[in-house]
Amino acid sequence: MSRGTPGAEPGFVTAPTRVLRRAGLAGGSAAVAFAGEAVQIVGEAGGSLAIPIQEVETLRAGLAGSKRRVHYECRLWRRGDAAPLRLDPAAQPPEELRYAAFCRALAGALERSGRIGAVETGVTRGWAALMIALGALVTLAFAAASLFALQEDEQRLGVPRAVAVAFPALFTLASAAFVYWAWSRHWPRPIASLAELERVLPR
Repeated sequence: MSRGTPGAEPGFVTAPTRVLRRAGLAGGSAAVAFAGEAVQIVGEAGGSLAIPIQEVETLRAGLAGSKRRVHYECRLWRRGDAAPLRLDPAAQPPEELRYAAFCRALAGALERSGRIGAVETGVTRGWAALMIALGALVTLAFAAASLFALQEDEQRLGVPRAVAVAFPALFTLASAAFVYWAWSRHWPRPIASLAELERVLPR
C-alpha cells in the first residue's frame, strides 16, 4: 500500500483504531504522513483524514516495554477532541524509523509555528502513575525492612546487623532509582527543545 498521499514524506504504517474508523478510514492498516503542513492519514481500503497543523493541539510521543522489546506510542490531539488519535507504528524497524522521521517533521513544524509546548514526551498519566506507585511501594517496603533490622536485636536477626541493614538499603536505593526513571521516562511533559524528543524515538 502507499504510505500516504503523493509526495507525503516522511510517513509510516499504523493500525487503524476505533477513532480512525469512525473518521471513515477502512482496511487493516493506515498510512500516516506529514505533508503540506498537515498530518495526512489514508486508510488501506479507503478513506482519508487531513489534520492541518493549526488543528494539532498536542503531539505526544512515548515508549513502553523493556530493553529487549520497546513499543513506541504516539498520541495526537486535535483541537476540540477529548480523545486522542493513536498513531503507533507497526512493530517493524523500517516503520519505526519512518515513524521517528514523522515525529521529527511534525514537531519541527510546531516549533517553527511557535508552539514547541504542544510537543510532549511520555505515555498516559494513568500508566505512569501506576508504575511510579508500584515502585514507591517497593521502595517503602525495603526501607521499612532496613529500619527494622537497625532496631532489632542482632542475635534475633541471625546475620550481622550491618548485613541485615545494608541489603534492604541497597534495594531501597535501586527501587528509588526506578521510581525516578519511571517518572522521567513515562510521565507526560512538554519539551523545551527538539533534542528532548529524541530520547523517546527509535534510532
